[in-house]
Amino acid sequence: MNNKDKLDKKKLYNRIVDEYLLTKSVKKVVENLHTNTIKVRRVLITEGLWESQTSRKVGALHSAGKSVKEIAKELCMSEKNVQSYLPYTRGAYGGAKSLDAKRSDDYRKRMEQAASNQVAIKGLYGKEFIEADMSDKDNIIYFSERKQKEEPKEQNNPRRVPNAYKLRFELVAPYYYRTNDNLLDMLPEEEKTFLKLARAEKGIIREVLVNREMNLHAMHYMIQKLFGWQNSHLHHFSLSQGDFDKITNKKNLKEYFKYCGSLFKVSGSEMNDRFWDDDYKEGKSFKSWLRSKYVPGYYDYSVENSFIRNIENIKNIKKWVKNKLEDPGMTIRDLSDMIILEDDFNTVIDGLPVCEIFKASGYGRGSLIDRRWKEAQEAIIQKERIKYDTMRVNDPKEYNAILEDMQELIDLRTNILNIESEIRYGNAARVRKFYKKDPRKVLEEQGEMVNHLEMYLDDYMSGGNPEVIPFAEELYYNYDYGDDWCVRITCLDSYMTEDRFGSDFIDSKGDKVSPDLIEKLQKVVLDMEPVCVMADGLNVMDDVGGLHGYFELLRTVNSKRPEDLEEKENLRQWARDMGWTGRKSKAENML
Repeated sequence: MNNKDKLDKKKLYNRIVDEYLLTKSVKKVVENLHTNTIKVRRVLITEGLWESQTSRKVGALHSAGKSVKEIAKELCMSEKNVQSYLPYTRGAYGGAKSLDAKRSDDYRKRMEQAASNQVAIKGLYGKEFIEADMSDKDNIIYFSERKQKEEPKEQNNPRRVPNAYKLRFELVAPYYYRTNDNLLDMLPEEEKTFLKLARAEKGIIREVLVNREMNLHAMHYMIQKLFGWQNSHLHHFSLSQGDFDKITNKKNLKEYFKYCGSLFKVSGSEMNDRFWDDDYKEGKSFKSWLRSKYVPGYYDYSVENSFIRNIENIKNIKKWVKNKLEDPGMTIRDLSDMIILEDDFNTVIDGLPVCEIFKASGYGRGSLIDRRWKEAQEAIIQKERIKYDTMRVNDPKEYNAILEDMQELIDLRTNILNIESEIRYGNAARVRKFYKKDPRKVLEEQGEMVNHLEMYLDDYMSGGNPEVIPFAEELYYNYDYGDDWCVRITCLDSYMTEDRFGSDFIDSKGDKVSPDLIEKLQKVVLDMEPVCVMADGLNVMDDVGGLHGYFELLRTVNSKRPEDLEEKENLRQWARDMGWTGRKSKAENML
């Protein structure tokens, strides 16, 4: 490394410290400096500015002379995870490979509509304000500072985890319309015309190299960017119907509940929790904002995705139906006839990383779900459940404190959405009258409290959920329940490297990859940035009526008939306002 690189590293190190002292938020440091969460956390741990329950455990064992490998074994963590909680040794920081921290400024500004279209501000939250006492925030005792005993976990997945995956994202019809030989739900001649108008050879498809740690939360924003949507509607990820039936024994309710909190998210009543990271503000480049959500750093601070919250949601469901769920033969359909839940039952937790979903390529066709997989997975889940059950029985005060802190986090987020909504629609005076202070100051204070809670709840968010043994061959992304967009995600290949500098990679067949691919994989593995390597077809857009509505738009804007001229121009203008250009992007420019 030359002197300039060392200087740049030292400069970034100092900027991380200065930015944290200013914002008191790890998340804001990551966003403002365009670096990753792990690097920020390690710098702050080195300077003694940040700690968590996990960092204290790792630090204590490291001070006792234990190696990274020994700590990983004792705490049941990966060695990489252990290293992320260790301070940098003085002088060692400058030796790390630099991140590509520059953001592309070439993206066109989204119309003001992008801000008003954000699903988080469409009135899905309440209107009552709440108080947030910030006067003694530095003396708050969070549950993560209380004593807790953890049992070591067994290693249930001896397979080596790839460093990167090549995923294919293909636009398809919703599952209730498509068939294996008709993914677009179109007649042969219609499909041929559609592909021609969409400037596609095989379909609207993107292939992307992603880091094994990328979770579904980050992937959502990446998919929005890949296909041209504006994050205007609800979404969820789901398993294929075949995999869902295998795991739940054909939708048996008791079997389904076993996997809630580790694989599936059982719906609660907190609709706003899903919008925790939707903080786009008018005036920013919308594309740059989307990019900031998937590069770099992958985290998920959704309360409803946590294991403990799912445990409680299941208890509440049983209360609602007065324990009628004890029948071992009861199905998901039986429950849906009793109560209406916000989410589809087949909703995969957003915090799951790619490496806990997709099986590594090379393990044959089909998913890996069988009796052995289920026994191993259920053993992991049961161990985590016992830990919480023990806490609830032996220390109910601590257990309830966790739930109270989580509810406070949800309430604060909801309140911030309400205040922002009031300001946006000209009712700032109402906020000022209630709080007796400037609304911007209220948002700053409550935002600071949110950051504190996210930091201290980190060990109990979805990142602390039971590990999932990778099993799937495909996954589905469902977006906008009116337009019914659906993207099928499949794993094409996986890559490993023995060298921490990523100077050499092998694919799933054990073959060395080309120099050009090595360069892309280094960016994916070392800088944690996804790289699009193939793009087929035009982008789509929001509110066009789904796949078939988009087909009709393409027919109209490409029409040669004189009588369609006025409608053609109107549609083109509307499409431009939605961010659609009608131009095909190169793969390297997609992300």
